[in-house]
Amino acid sequence: MVRNVKKIKESVKSKLTPSFWIVQDEESEKLGEDFSISAITRKYVKNKNAKVRNIGKGTWVDCGTPDGLLQASLMAKNKEITTRRD
Repeated sequence: MVRNVKKIKESVKSKLTPSFWIVQDEESEKLGEDFSISAITRKYVKNKNAKVRNIGKGTWVDCGTPDGLLQASLMAKNKEITTRRD
């Protein structure tokens, strides 16, 4: 019984998504001055902890600045960004 519980815990632990800050630290140490937020995105997608979604033809939303995040929020509010899966 105890051995089964350990196996279950190990299985669950191996599937947990690492904290954003842990990934950020790892990637910035590895890449140094070449680090960008895209490195974190790529790592999450590669490890299947995130999915890439099409948010509309020709749409690019950069949320790396407060102004960009505000623009993306307004686009979502105005339904210019959808959550459909294409």
